[in-house]
Amino acid sequence: AVNGINMPLAIIGTEAVWQRTLRQFNFSEKEILGFIPGPAYKAWWLMGNLEGWCGPVSQQWIDNQVILQKKILKRMKELGMTPVFQGFYGMVPDLMRSKFPANKIYNGGLWAGDKHGFQRPAFLDPSDPLFDQMASVFYDEQQKLFGETTFYGGDPFHEGAVTEGIDITLSAAKIHQSMLKKHPKSIWVLQGWWDNPRKELLDGTEKDHVMILDLFAESKPQWEERQGYDGRKWAWCTLLNFGSKSGNFGKLDTFAIEPVRALKSPYGKNAYAIGTMMEGNETNPVNYEL
Repeated sequence: AVNGINMPLAIIGTEAVWQRTLRQFNFSEKEILGFIPGPAYKAWWLMGNLEGWCGPVSQQWIDNQVILQKKILKRMKELGMTPVFQGFYGMVPDLMRSKFPANKIYNGGLWAGDKHGFQRPAFLDPSDPLFDQMASVFYDEQQKLFGETTFYGGDPFHEGAVTEGIDITLSAAKIHQSMLKKHPKSIWVLQGWWDNPRKELLDGTEKDHVMILDLFAESKPQWEERQGYDGRKWAWCTLLNFGSKSGNFGKLDTFAIEPVRALKSPYGKNAYAIGTMMEGNETNPVNYEL
């Protein structure tokens, strides 16, 4: 907060939201815990890259995370911060494919390896009636636990997710409609990473209720190539490291020059923020100070 951070990711306690949601869709406690990964893998789980890895967690841990999140959110509010919550974008347990065989639920495939990768969660087609039911329950349970916010994150086709047979534009429209139905003033936060978000996906969104985080703008900026994401809000972000690896280098000239160039560009009028999307903390501190 002292350094001006006012839009922090706040995904602590999301396990409880999923637990409360899945209970209403014929999942046993054991099956629910089989979906939730160990604490260190939360980010990859919520990005739809893996499920259950290094789990199960205990019920006490889930309950304590809820208590912690409520304390965090209270303090964030006191400091004038607006948290980013997890949105519902169709990620569901792979087990749902067998539990709901009549619905359109796609095998997510493997992540980080063609033969020995992690099993991704399945993808519930947003055009399927079950999607609206599940999204409604998810947002209701999240609000009961943690209230509302402005920003909701969630990327349905992150890092090579299976899209065969899926209408990406229609899916994006349905995902966004379900979010706006529960939270009319919300903004869907998407990661600008690899070829995400695809143009087909953005075409299905409500233009004034989306923001794209250009994750690796210091090295592989998308904002210019994508022409400011066609007038949508976007943020110039730096990744700084991968997996908390610290190299013996820095890009201070880039950090000093590029955000200013972006703001002065034809696309600067929609540049909403400057952000750090680090995969580790307390690395190369001079970069963070700048």
